[in-house]
Amino acid sequence: MGIFNKGRMNRHDAISEKGSKPSNVAGLYYIRDKDKQVQYVGLTNDLKRREKEHIKSGKINKDRPFFDFHIPKSGTTYDDLRYEEKRKIAKYNPPLNKTSGREGRPTNNLHLSEDYGSAPKGSRIKKFFRFMLKLIIGAIIVLCILSYFADKFTNLIQ
Repeated sequence: MGIFNKGRMNRHDAISEKGSKPSNVAGLYYIRDKDKQVQYVGLTNDLKRREKEHIKSGKINKDRPFFDFHIPKSGTTYDDLRYEEKRKIAKYNPPLNKTSGREGRPTNNLHLSEDYGSAPKGSRIKKFFRFMLKLIIGAIIVLCILSYFADKFTNLIQ
């Protein structure tokens, strides 16, 4: 089960203003050239704003007019979207994605299976480990309290 609804991505030709215009929502997006080849993969909390920024910066232009985007299903976490972004960068190796400096995100620490399986639920794993840590700390506190009272109790008996 994926993090996006089934079906094709929304496509907006930012130069001719044809297609599905992005709205002010989070999503994963691609910038494609005239031949529909992926030139850039990105993640944003505001698709409409990001498209305008890329037009202004020149990443979207007459040679790269297409802004394709997916809007995630409700309940999708940021970790899920980041994983999907890294997975797509590794898959397409887009020339406009940088891997150092302020722009772009490195993908060299991402290990993928050949079939590009589903994304791990990163936030669920983090929540599980936080829960386990709290449980262990709670158990240690209870043991300390029991030990304290056990010492007091043995002193009373003697």
